[in-house]
Amino acid sequence: MTVFVDHHDSVYSEKLNRRGKLQRQYDYFAKESAHQFGPEAFLVDFGPDRVTGAHFHSVDQFQIFFGAPGGLYQRHQIPGVELHYADAFHTYGPFSAADERIKFFTLRPCQGQFRGEMPAERDKLRYQGRRGIHVDLDPLMAVVATPGEVSAHDVIPREADGLAATLFIAGADAEIRPPSAAGTSGVYLCVLAGEVDAGDGPVGPLALGWTLQGEDSRPLRCGPDGARVLAMSYPDPPTPAAHDTADDATVVG
Repeated sequence: MTVFVDHHDSVYSEKLNRRGKLQRQYDYFAKESAHQFGPEAFLVDFGPDRVTGAHFHSVDQFQIFFGAPGGLYQRHQIPGVELHYADAFHTYGPFSAADERIKFFTLRPCQGQFRGEMPAERDKLRYQGRRGIHVDLDPLMAVVATPGEVSAHDVIPREADGLAATLFIAGADAEIRPPSAAGTSGVYLCVLAGEVDAGDGPVGPLALGWTLQGEDSRPLRCGPDGARVLAMSYPDPPTPAAHDTADDATVVG
């Protein structure tokens, strides 16, 4: 079963983060949201003239960036829509906003995970996570969909542990059949454009759905303008558990 949260039903807050910067964010799952059953997902309104340095987390993580002029990931311009994935303990960043604010989703399959700054907290890096993936989705977002039809684009082809990401481009009144969460640690669905209905009423752009590990995602009926929906599947077992049981595990000191 898939639980959806529309952007208008997320919980907005403004707080000082641990670095003393004002954090503007919308909580969908965990944090200040009404949904406390497992996953953690929030949308950050970031900038202006703000930088987040290189860091790592202790959990496998997807992010979706929505760029603006001057917004950078490392030295590269952030496009209109960009997908990031990082294994737990994979160092990534820095990223920044210029005069205009950017937005980004942080999407985790579980709550309360550690963040370590680099190089200051290198001693807390248990090992170096293997995968860091970046995909510019702008070219696909421009694809025109025929009414009633759906095309699926594997922007991260499925790997042996279940990691995958697929962008569905659907025309008016089409039905999207998202991937099952079988063989994964759960699946997020993000409505990048348009409107979909999973049976509980329509949700629009920036809505998020979560399908629990081992369960089937519900079909999505698109509205009159079609939809762009990104499905993101997490590795099973999570990469820290897989690392701990691997014969060739190497610890970074």
